[in-house]
Amino acid sequence: MGLFQTITSGTIGKDQLLTLLQNLYPREDPKTIHELATLYLSEVDKSNQGYIDEDQFVAWMRTLPQHMLTSAMHFPIIPSNIALLKDSQPSFPPAAVDFKDRSGLDDKQLLRVAVEMSLKHRDWKLLANNLGLLEKDCSCLERKRLDVKSQILATLQIWLKTCREAPLPLLQAALRHSGNTDICNVVFSLNF
Repeated sequence: MGLFQTITSGTIGKDQLLTLLQNLYPREDPKTIHELATLYLSEVDKSNQGYIDEDQFVAWMRTLPQHMLTSAMHFPIIPSNIALLKDSQPSFPPAAVDFKDRSGLDDKQLLRVAVEMSLKHRDWKLLANNLGLLEKDCSCLERKRLDVKSQILATLQIWLKTCREAPLPLLQAALRHSGNTDICNVVFSLNF
């Protein structure tokens, strides 16, 4: 199955499972992650070999109710409502552009998102992907910008420049979907 092959190199042991779960649930404490990994491994590894292979994973997936399987497997890699960048070399907007007229989103908020994400060592490429930027765009930003905060800010400015819809709700959704709900709540003063 493609999903299993994407996340593993043939098998997944407890250490790999722990790393995967830590990345999926960054706010959970290590004890909870360890319990989750142990539970999942015991549920899927029916032959007690200490790792999960593709056949075991597929057999386990087949035990799930159809509606759960459909829900779990339906995830767009690039959101359909986001315009993709066409050029392999993104064009950087001028540094002094003021975006205040774009549905309440302004440069200060973009900068605050960039600062919070860099301070908390968050995966800015996951946010970029949720905003519709491609890996080649991220690589270009890494070459042109040395520090992470500048890379994140440039990502947000490029996205905003190409955004065809109301950017504020799109950015908030992208932050939530990339595991940055706390940053979204702080920057935009949200209480959920």
